[in-house]
Amino acid sequence: MSIGEILYELTEAKEPFEVLDVWTNYNHILKDFKLIINIEKYNNIFPSNLLNSIEAEDTDLTSYFPTGNLIFVDNANIEQMILNDTVDIKWDYSIMLDTNYTSYIDKFINNEMNFNLESVYKTLDILLQENFNYDYTFYLIENYANIFDSGSKLYSIKNDGHIALYKNLFSLEKFKSIDSTYYKKDKSFIYQLEESEAHLKTSALITNLLENENSLESILETHKAMTLFLIGVWKIQFESKANAKNKIKKLMDYVTKKVGIYFEREFMIAFKYFEKNNSVSMLNKINKGGKHNGLLDKIENIAWDFMIPRIMEIHMANGKSNYFIPFILSHDKKLKELLQQFKVKGFLYHKSNFEFYPISFINTTEFFEEKGLLNEIMDFGILEAQKERRETIERNRKERFQNIEIELKSLENILKSS
Repeated sequence: MSIGEILYELTEAKEPFEVLDVWTNYNHILKDFKLIINIEKYNNIFPSNLLNSIEAEDTDLTSYFPTGNLIFVDNANIEQMILNDTVDIKWDYSIMLDTNYTSYIDKFINNEMNFNLESVYKTLDILLQENFNYDYTFYLIENYANIFDSGSKLYSIKNDGHIALYKNLFSLEKFKSIDSTYYKKDKSFIYQLEESEAHLKTSALITNLLENENSLESILETHKAMTLFLIGVWKIQFESKANAKNKIKKLMDYVTKKVGIYFEREFMIAFKYFEKNNSVSMLNKINKGGKHNGLLDKIENIAWDFMIPRIMEIHMANGKSNYFIPFILSHDKKLKELLQQFKVKGFLYHKSNFEFYPISFINTTEFFEEKGLLNEIMDFGILEAQKERRETIERNRKERFQNIEIELKSLENILKSS
């Protein structure tokens, strides 16, 4: 029995007992794993204040899981349930922020919000009334790549990017410390953190980021591979008049020879885009015609948006708490739409070796079978194909993804053509 077959059965599960049946039947494989899975016929576990914030109209808070109807499964929980009939589940959460939202909070703290974004004001008002948990992981990783990884690894007050990063983090620390009790009464700001403490925390965050650059290497490599993948998607979309099925075949060949990593969810999203280009608004940020100055920066930023679920998954698999649920704050409507393109039903992860598997609500094998691509997807998964992709990604790592420049130039020429 392979993990793939187990994931298929979990995708099909509609009731809690069906999930437990899968877990029991394949416990020899799953005994060292944990599972968070969305089951519609189950109680919502999100606290009311968090649930209300997610469900409120015109707000900017999005959950990794589409609902809070979640059950948590591992052997320890099952044993406790058998012995006591009830299980005390310890789970935690945090709200990540994209770069734009950190700048909104900075402007809000410094009374510089001179723009008309109603959902931002509404969301900030909700956040200030609650003592939510926040996480800077995505913001820090994205900015490390944009500010430090491409240049000096030392923080400098002479660098505008470094100063902006410090300023935003400092404002986030102050924002987190606002006393919600006073804010609820009369919208007044009482900071529970002295400015000197906020400066110390901000400096510590940047120091920790720079000291742990080795742990970021895998994420930064995946981002480069994602950038390369997206360039291939647009190249195929604009240079070929083939149907979606044949474009996906071209993309498989491109991934094998140029990228080296099979991005399952992004393949599904690419197919939807090839079928109907306006169905994925994020990918419509790149089009033929017009000026293409700063094209690589634009593509890299889009690649970071595609990376958000993966960074959430890395955070969940880190094992810092028993079970962890991530959320993200973003005003970008296209990003929120993108997160809905691959709705996650569950997340299966190993307790110790950092192995993890997102489980889609849509069975990916059946999806491609319906599109007439089952044989191609099956061939894509055979050992020989995996070996060729491994050789490609190793070559990319060794050459530090120099082929991004080559493929980008090719894309630029396609976009300029009539």
